[in-house]
Amino acid sequence: MNATNSAPPTSTFPTPIDDRYFEDYVPGAVHRFGEMRVTEQEIVEFAHRYDPQDFHTDPAKAAGTIFGGLIASGWMTCGMMMRMYSEHYLTHNASLASPGIDELRWLKPVRPDDVLSTRVTIVEARRSVSKPDRGLVRSRIEVLNQRDEVVLSMLAMNYPLFAAELRRGSRRLSAQQIREAYERIGPTTKRAVLQWYRAMDPEKLRGWEDRLGALVRQVPTLVLWGDHDPYIDRGFAERFGEGAGANAVHHLDVGHWVQAEAPDEVAARIRAHLAR
Repeated sequence: MNATNSAPPTSTFPTPIDDRYFEDYVPGAVHRFGEMRVTEQEIVEFAHRYDPQDFHTDPAKAAGTIFGGLIASGWMTCGMMMRMYSEHYLTHNASLASPGIDELRWLKPVRPDDVLSTRVTIVEARRSVSKPDRGLVRSRIEVLNQRDEVVLSMLAMNYPLFAAELRRGSRRLSAQQIREAYERIGPTTKRAVLQWYRAMDPEKLRGWEDRLGALVRQVPTLVLWGDHDPYIDRGFAERFGEGAGANAVHHLDVGHWVQAEAPDEVAARIRAHLAR
C-alpha cells in the first residue's frame, strides 16, 4: 500500500510509543492521530488482489452503482487504520497481540482523495482474567475522513504488559535504580525482550527441562536463584538444579534480578564454583 502518513500524531499519551505499558492506557482517554490519503490507484490494486468487486476495481462500472463512483474496499480501510493504530497507539515494547475485534462497521464509503485519520477512545483497561500476567485494553476505534465523518468503527482488544509487573522483580534495588536501569535500555532491546516474552509458549517449551537437564548433567553447573522472584518461584530452581544434578543450588535473599541485587555475592559464588 502506497498511502503515506504525513501528519504528526496528536496523541496525548504521556509516554513515547517505545516505552508504553498497560498503565498508560487510561479509560476515558481519547487519542487522535495519523493522516493517510487514499488514491484511486491503490484502491484498484488492493481490490484486484483481495476484494474484486466492480465498485472497487472499475471506475466506469462503479459510476453506475448505488455508490456513484469508485470506493475503497472496507478491508483496505481496515488495513489503513491498522497502519495508523500500530504506528501511533499500540505499544512497541509491551504488546502481546490481540484476541480479536467486535462490532466492525463500515459506515460511509471511502473514495479516492479522501484523507483518513484515526480516533481511539479507551473504553476499558483491566487485568486479564484468563491471562493475569497482562492487561486487557478495549478501545473504540473510529476512522474519520477529512470532513470528520466516521467511515469505520470497531471495538478492539489488546494485551499490553504491566510496567509494574515487569519492574517489581527487585527486592533490594531502589525505585530510582530500577528507573535508571530502564532508561538505559534502548528501543531495540525492549523489542527483543518483548519478542522473547511472546515466544514463551508452554506448548513450544514442553520437554525443555529434560533437554536442559541432560546438558546440566554433562557440565558442572551452578544455579543461583532469588528466593523472592515474583515471576518464577524457587521450585523451578529445585527442579532445574537439584533434579538435573547441578553441582550446587543457592537461594539468595533477592528477587528476580539476582546479579544486579547481589553482585558481590554472585561474583563470590561464581569464583568459588570455577575454583572447584
